Amino acid sequence: MKKGIVWTGVFLLIALLVVYFPLFTGDSILKWDATAIYLPWKLFVCETIFSGNLPLWNPFMGLGFPQMMDLGTWYPISWIFGIGGYGLFSLSAEYLFHVWMGGMGFFLVLRYFKFDIGLSVSLSIVFLFNGFFVGNAQHLGWVVGAAWIPWIFWAFLKWNSTFQSRQYGLLLIVFLAMQFTGGYPAIFVITFYALWVAFVIGNLDFNNKQFAWRNLLANPFRATLGVINWLQIWLLFAIATMPAWLGLLMNLPEITRANGVATSGQMFGSFPAVGLLSVLNPVWFNHWVGKGHGKGSLEAAQTDISMMNGYVGGFLVFAAILFLIIGWRKSWFNKGHKVFLLIAFVVSLFFFMLSMGGELPIRSWFNVVLPGLKYFRFPAVVRIFGIIALLLTVGKILDVSLLHVGKRRFNIQVVLMVLMVNESIHIATDLRETTVITSPTKDYIDKQWITKEQQHLKALTADFTYPNLTENMIQPLDKLVDKKKNFLWYNRANIDRRFSLDGYNPYLLNSYNNWDSFNRSSDTIIEGMPLVSASNGWYITKVSLASNNSFIIQLRDSNSSRNMGKNDSLMSRSKGFELEGVLNQCFVPGWQMHVQNKENYKVNLNKMPNGMIGWKVIGEKDNVDPTELVLKFLYKPTVLLAGVYIPYKVFVVLGGSLFFGILFVILLDFLLKPKD
Repeated sequence: MKKGIVWTGVFLLIALLVVYFPLFTGDSILKWDATAIYLPWKLFVCETIFSGNLPLWNPFMGLGFPQMMDLGTWYPISWIFGIGGYGLFSLSAEYLFHVWMGGMGFFLVLRYFKFDIGLSVSLSIVFLFNGFFVGNAQHLGWVVGAAWIPWIFWAFLKWNSTFQSRQYGLLLIVFLAMQFTGGYPAIFVITFYALWVAFVIGNLDFNNKQFAWRNLLANPFRATLGVINWLQIWLLFAIATMPAWLGLLMNLPEITRANGVATSGQMFGSFPAVGLLSVLNPVWFNHWVGKGHGKGSLEAAQTDISMMNGYVGGFLVFAAILFLIIGWRKSWFNKGHKVFLLIAFVVSLFFFMLSMGGELPIRSWFNVVLPGLKYFRFPAVVRIFGIIALLLTVGKILDVSLLHVGKRRFNIQVVLMVLMVNESIHIATDLRETTVITSPTKDYIDKQWITKEQQHLKALTADFTYPNLTENMIQPLDKLVDKKKNFLWYNRANIDRRFSLDGYNPYLLNSYNNWDSFNRSSDTIIEGMPLVSASNGWYITKVSLASNNSFIIQLRDSNSSRNMGKNDSLMSRSKGFELEGVLNQCFVPGWQMHVQNKENYKVNLNKMPNGMIGWKVIGEKDNVDPTELVLKFLYKPTVLLAGVYIPYKVFVVLGGSLFFGILFVILLDFLLKPKD
């Protein structure tokens, strides 16, 4: 078994090398969202962690947002690829690693169901190059979430079949944590419900017409212990992923989708019925759409080609249908086989129908019944579950049929496997060229584009994000400035200053232009939207970042007059000395402000109408007359628990300790396990 896993890993790696050779050599890169969003985001997280800080606040994107609220911040696999700096090669390597991991996990699932090892390897290669992985490389969170699905269900099946084995239970916790922190949240939500359905059905006795709890009737103690262990898994999972979900919950009031997405928004990115053609061959489907036959369907679904690819394999499907017809007539399939085929096909059909969103009412029904689904768009995401179930269906047909084909079984099996793998690699290569990667010397990163975007980013950085006198920036910003020539860096303002559920919204150029026009036409003293502004009569001498969530601002009085007109004031005034201004970062609970070089001052932070942080320094005595002030702004989130405010860092330590502790226990189990 171990040798089979090793050789399968080698075969899958060779197949990846054949299809993604330009990624391995660095001649090509991932397109669109992966480069424009995932790359700079992960760069900031990795640089912050390896500089000895927690990535609690990201001041460089979207005018600042709580980085801790993004689940991907706490994904340890990305940290590994960020050792030495997260760059373009790290991005490609992380994508390839997860595709490979998805194939390996699917191989383990096939072997659990006792599929022939040769067929299992071939089907794993088919899964490796399914349209979801290849056609959505830009949506790296989707690929990560999908790659962990087979591992999760393999660990669950092993745990459930070995009476709650500790080792597989801990593995299940780790795999769930990986999917939760690294993948698109909607995929985890579907996985969560699928696991509970599998747990309930797995403990039903289908031979009993009343569907009694099998274990409860046979052994009440065993059944009770099983339920306790199952709940224990979810409790440990919750603690191990505490930094991720707690960071999200703390910022829910500031999230645009906190109350759910409108019905029309939930159906954005549906998998239309015409997209089922891509199950046989996504290249055929692309050509068919390109000639105008399917544009109406794509426009109606508000999506693009990358959402349509649900490739399983035309040859594989046709071969399975042929063997099913022959085998059914010759009674090759027993009752157990038929039950497996029925369940796998119904599950596949269900998820493909669910992925069609607005074309069918199923998604709307489940949005009402199941909590969590109403927060996400792109129903087409769930088709990955349909692809997995469909591959299990056709694979089971071939696996059973090949046992009954007689003396020529070996020859037929070799021919089938060669044709399956060849078709998968051929279609994946064609699909890659059109929807996945491109050479940096071609249309995506050409010299003219770089020059134009560099100028735009330089203007934004100087005029919009940070003043020219900014000094002592932390390491991530320095690296980002140096690397701007390599990718598009989205650092735009949002007019309503709110975040999306799956992180900040990177497509904010229009919002920036609107805000810029509003700013120019208003009487406010904020000019150019620098990092910090102060009342008239004061100017900023220095701005420095002690860490990514700590700003130190030095201000000096430019004149001796203390009489401020009412038009100069951003907020209400009181008697005595007052100095006020705006910190150009999004306001969320957790921000603090201190006057470092003076005493007897009160400070106040408020949320401005535009969502920024309004600050105010008030002298407690009437004779206070400073000429210089040093202000420190610090993002320090806390959690109110049992009447006590506990620093968020405490929960990071607790969750991280449990997660890596579980990994350590699994490693010990592996090392100390007696050899057979």
